[in-house]
Amino acid sequence: MKDLITQELLTELGLTLVSLEESKHRADVFYGKAIGKGGMEELTWNTSGAHCTYSGVILPANVDVCLKKDGGTRTAFNGYVFTQDDLRKVIQLTS
Repeated sequence: MKDLITQELLTELGLTLVSLEESKHRADVFYGKAIGKGGMEELTWNTSGAHCTYSGVILPANVDVCLKKDGGTRTAFNGYVFTQDDLRKVIQLTS
């Protein structure tokens, strides 16, 4: 799922990549951060995602995403996305 959030997608969404780091404990996990709208919008993610729901239902591969607004003071979305279209929809619905 490392390739779900790409530089091209961030640019399309009006976000600027701030950091992308590999986990020190797992080679397949990456942590990223991007900002937009003059620093008032912040997107953070990790590629390990969620492995199951609260009720124990196993999930397909996904990316854990947190979208904050108002300079990080308001959480607009905290969950997981499966595709780039999912992330586009989250950004659209929280604009």
